Amino acid sequence: MKINDDKKRLAEVLVLAAVIIFSSVQIYGIHSEYTGRLRIVQGSMNYRYVQNAHYPYPIHGDEWYHIAQSIYIMENGKGFVNPYSFKLPFHMDMEYGYHLFLAAAFMLLGTDPVISYQYFPAAFFAINSLMLFLFTRRFTGSTNAGIVSVLFFLALPSNVYMTGNWFATPLTFSVSLLLGFMILLDRFSEDMRGKTLALLILFFACIAMVYPLAALTAFILSVFHVAVKLEIYKKKIFRENMFQICAAALAFSAIAVVLLSDYVIFSTAWTPAIHSSHLPLFYGPLPFLAAFLGMVVALKKKMPPVLVCWPAMFLVFTMSYVLTGHGVLYPFVRSVYYLLLGIVPLASVGLIYAVLAVRNFMENHIKLSNHYVLSALMLALVLSNFLMVFNYVNNSYEEEFHYSIYHIIEDPQYKAMLFIAEEYGQGNNVLADNFMALAVYPISRNHVVALQPGNLGHGKPKLVHDFFDSDCALKREIMGKVQPTIVFYMKPVYCDFLTEVYADHEGAYVYEVNQ
Repeated sequence: MKINDDKKRLAEVLVLAAVIIFSSVQIYGIHSEYTGRLRIVQGSMNYRYVQNAHYPYPIHGDEWYHIAQSIYIMENGKGFVNPYSFKLPFHMDMEYGYHLFLAAAFMLLGTDPVISYQYFPAAFFAINSLMLFLFTRRFTGSTNAGIVSVLFFLALPSNVYMTGNWFATPLTFSVSLLLGFMILLDRFSEDMRGKTLALLILFFACIAMVYPLAALTAFILSVFHVAVKLEIYKKKIFRENMFQICAAALAFSAIAVVLLSDYVIFSTAWTPAIHSSHLPLFYGPLPFLAAFLGMVVALKKKMPPVLVCWPAMFLVFTMSYVLTGHGVLYPFVRSVYYLLLGIVPLASVGLIYAVLAVRNFMENHIKLSNHYVLSALMLALVLSNFLMVFNYVNNSYEEEFHYSIYHIIEDPQYKAMLFIAEEYGQGNNVLADNFMALAVYPISRNHVVALQPGNLGHGKPKLVHDFFDSDCALKREIMGKVQPTIVFYMKPVYCDFLTEVYADHEGAYVYEVNQ
């Protein structure tokens, strides 16, 4: 009996490893063999359809911001500054823990942070998948559901506005920490050991330093989970004072929202996203149907409350945006992401239940008991959902919402920035296109006049735009205001106060400013 159990456990480990490896390779495919619509930002925002494109650089503006801050920490031993600015002003870094991790990783790897970052999304996905498996198995009691949850996790849609598995950001890095926190919380509610509590506090501290919204999620979920698991609603003191407790909680919440409205109310302008009417298709019908079935099964079998509380809570946050046009506590794109993440374990439960129901029907009524056929059917359903979602995100609503990834620099610009570092050293003030400016500090360790607003705002991007879109007289006037020492652009700039020192006709020109 023990031998059979060992073989079964080994088979489960091998299947899990195969699923995680397969899924991680798909995630890395965004860098190694991307096929789909692509935004080219060098000098324009034109679209191009590419096939099997290889791109070794970060594909999201936020990734460049994080690399820049991490490099500064790694090379200077401190943070909380904006490294893009010549003056290195103070910057309140709410994701300092993530940047510390990246700085340590870059030092251990000893490779170019910009080039090595292409592997981080797949690595984060593999770690998140393992933790998701442990989370789902613990709260559902099913190893099969845990394995299937990885495939549903792979099918989570990603885009440049919601981010997701395609990118290495604090959001994706914090997923494993959040899932680990919930596992430890459930364990602590059972053993009440000091060691478990210490680990729980450590996990929460890490989450708070890496991604505050994940810490908020951990806190709210822990309140619901503990309250339901300990059955506080059945306590005499709660039943007798239920109205007063609920009224006080609502009043406190309303007062907090009013007082902190600038921090907890997010308008529709926070970032473009998807229309609420597109949401059911955004993840595909299979996960939603499977999750609904999984919710019924979870409630019927009295599975741990977090399985239902998680998606239910974020459904409320998402609907608050749909109904009012404002997100409470969470921006719309984040509430959608956490809603879909919460659906994943339920969807795996629902799909496993459906497959077992089909198997029982086939065995009892059709007299067919080939389990391999059923397993293949289940896998095909999940993979077809992944392919459908991948295609939907990349090819739908092109005119209304541009979901496709974008390339901020190409090889010519990368080589030109290396030239600037080699010939002029570090610490120069470079005037570059607002988008390409994101790559200047991570590659050359030089500062920029301005860059595209985002995680790190700096300078006056309009002045830079006007510079490259004006005659030499206005260019000279603008240069008097921003005082760069180097001008970098993807097209030639013909003015007598600029001396060309580097030219790549594929799209990179460097000019020294004549004093």
